[in-house]
Amino acid sequence: MLQIGFRMGTAGLLLTAMLGVSQFGCANQTRTKTVLQEGDVALGAVDNGRTVRVRNGQLILVNLPENPTSGRTWQLVREPDQMVVMPDGERLDSNHQSVAEDALVQTQELRFKATGPGETILSLAYVRPGMGLYVSDDRWMIRIEVD
Repeated sequence: MLQIGFRMGTAGLLLTAMLGVSQFGCANQTRTKTVLQEGDVALGAVDNGRTVRVRNGQLILVNLPENPTSGRTWQLVREPDQMVVMPDGERLDSNHQSVAEDALVQTQELRFKATGPGETILSLAYVRPGMGLYVSDDRWMIRIEVD
């Protein structure tokens, strides 16, 4: 949270928290945009089913549409082989057009780091956390080959 040079009362803290939740959906979500470095790989919904070849150390960004009001989020169906790829965080973001149109669709970004040579499957499902996996849940999967 921001450091403030004066003492804020309970009402002020509550108001700050409510503003953060109403503006961003969750007060503690990261709002900074990931900046791609040379060699990073950005993937989206259209890449479902592809095989992606990367080098050791490269960052893999998976950006998939999400509607926070649905109660669903993109989650790993199973952990990838961590000798090949490691999860490296995630964030939720609205693009400028969706904010201007007051749209509910946002983008969930999941980051992965190539950690060693080999291949693994990255398998995600659009689920309600804690509710289990259903046949009707949307799926997204790629095969990652690391040189």
